[in-house]
Amino acid sequence: MYAVHILAGTLALLSGLLVLITTKGSGLHKKIGNVFFFSMIFVSLSALALDIMLSQMPSFSLLTLYLITTSWLTVRRPPEQIGKFEIFACVMAYLTSFTLYYLGWLVTHGEQMYGIPPEMTPIYFVTGTLALLAAIFDTKMLVNGGIAGVHRIARHLWRMCLAFIFAMMSFLSQDVFSEAVTASGVLWIPVLILVLLLFYWLVKVIFFSQKFKKVGESVI
Repeated sequence: MYAVHILAGTLALLSGLLVLITTKGSGLHKKIGNVFFFSMIFVSLSALALDIMLSQMPSFSLLTLYLITTSWLTVRRPPEQIGKFEIFACVMAYLTSFTLYYLGWLVTHGEQMYGIPPEMTPIYFVTGTLALLAAIFDTKMLVNGGIAGVHRIARHLWRMCLAFIFAMMSFLSQDVFSEAVTASGVLWIPVLILVLLLFYWLVKVIFFSQKFKKVGESVI
């Protein structure tokens, strides 16, 4: 299972970087995007299996799986259409958010969770908040009966990028770097770059690109 997780993670990182630099909406972007999607599915499912095997709470793997599937399905469904899966995913997002908040509360009250250092405990509240925001956006979409236009592309974009950021953070947190490199903080640079790219594309898609309005009305 570890081998599958590592191989899928490597493919996800490589394809994710290529997706970011290829022309959005192009045939090449779609093909690489599919590779990234399926590799991230394997990453999430293998992480979920490992969590269960190690008797750990699978909140982070479930959140990544939720983000990647809802992102992909956003552009696979026609505009302004939803199905039962979106309802299920919304419920799962709320449950994941509340679970992460609960785990964070336990850690701040002295519980040691899964060997995570005390200084890293804010990650529970950060990811819990992200899951809650995603669930709220899901609720709004369900109430409106779907999503279309540039907001549909933006939904696809930020969820796919956030899942990629989680994958990158998981890779950088592995015990493969020297203590000096880890202590220097340099490993946060790739994460910061990805966050900046996410905001760049969101602003471009929503405010400055007419091309994405047409893409937002088609099935990718």
